[in-house]
Amino acid sequence: MKILVHAYQTSPIIGSEFSVAWNYIMQMAQKHELYVLVGQTSYQMNDFSGLENIKIPNVTFIKISSDSFLCKLLNLFYKKSFTSPTF
Repeated sequence: MKILVHAYQTSPIIGSEFSVAWNYIMQMAQKHELYVLVGQTSYQMNDFSGLENIKIPNVTFIKISSDSFLCKLLNLFYKKSFTSPTF
């Protein structure tokens, strides 16, 4: 099954929210094909250095910068009170 995952903070080395997303991705990738929307891999916005040279079978990371069209589109839902802020 193909699954879209929205994990704005993810990292294999940083704890808390970052590691929750990372562990979810690692477990789900064992049985599914994942497309992961990522906003940052460190505490710096638009920093994707944590994904450099990382290849995981069944996982495609889609890096979303805070000024991208997709980020602005996702945040429209927030402005209409449908979801929480997203990156």
